Amino acid sequence: MKRKTCAAALVIAAATFLLPSVSLGAGKFRIGHTKLIMGSPAVVADRLGYFDRTLGKGNYVVKTFKMGKLMMQALLSNSLDVGGAASRPFVTSTSKSKKITGLGISNYYCRSAHLMVGTDSKIRSVADLKGKRLGIGKASGTNFIFRNFIAPAHGLKKGDWTVINTLATDRVAALRSGNVEMIMVANPAATIAQEKGYARTLENYCNYAKVFWLILTRKKAVEEQSDQVVKFLRGWLRAVRLQKENPALYARTYWQHLQSKGSKLSLELVRKNVDDLEFPAPLIDENERKWLVGVANVLKKEKKLPRTRTYRDGDGFDLAPLRNALKAEGMM
Repeated sequence: MKRKTCAAALVIAAATFLLPSVSLGAGKFRIGHTKLIMGSPAVVADRLGYFDRTLGKGNYVVKTFKMGKLMMQALLSNSLDVGGAASRPFVTSTSKSKKITGLGISNYYCRSAHLMVGTDSKIRSVADLKGKRLGIGKASGTNFIFRNFIAPAHGLKKGDWTVINTLATDRVAALRSGNVEMIMVANPAATIAQEKGYARTLENYCNYAKVFWLILTRKKAVEEQSDQVVKFLRGWLRAVRLQKENPALYARTYWQHLQSKGSKLSLELVRKNVDDLEFPAPLIDENERKWLVGVANVLKKEKKLPRTRTYRDGDGFDLAPLRNALKAEGMM
């Protein structure tokens, strides 16, 4: 009897071991957003109950990521259904994998992307970075723009500065500790650093290139959860519409979210951060498409991509879910 009991226990243990692991929120639609200002539409949609009304309360989970690249990795590993990223990681992932597709353009954030130095730094221009270190995400869209547009505009060439690959949330600390002399930081982190006297801004990205945030999804999600993808987009579109029609409420909602995470920023400063974002028509236009193709061509020339895409509907983008959401919301 004792042997039978032990044998049964071993069988149960083996069966348990062989069962596939179930992640938190399994069966629920998984939404990802960056903790930076570009992710604010998903935050507002969540806090104001837009996702409750479109997806259904309890039918989704919202996850926060430090960087768009990390969201991309979560999408590729099937631990997320929708997320966001800047142009460079988007181009890289869609060129190397068939698992990811773009859904549309979320926002332009050039006024939110700051090149910063210490408050007492002798650096007065990007040109002064020569021989020094820049804290930035090495494979990020902002680094792509820096090395291809901003640095050359200031007379810098490859090798004149050193890139220190740093998470967005760690860059201010890296600057303060002296590990780097300049950082690229987006809001609200940039505003917090200025308010605390940790850093000052040299300039933003607006004079150099398009800086936009994209909405992404797994192709399998479009194939197997098309209704949920559309419902997510409907909730997201309601937040975008709120920002245009009632920016004060949008800013207050995002401010309350930041407060819940320990931020001490004033509502006035958060409103300014939010107002720095620009929300274009979400369906990708020809200029945005050409920008993505240009990014891909540069990366392919550098032998960092195996192929490039046209970034038309059906090749890098699937615009059907967004069109359906726009129609359902009376916005098309």
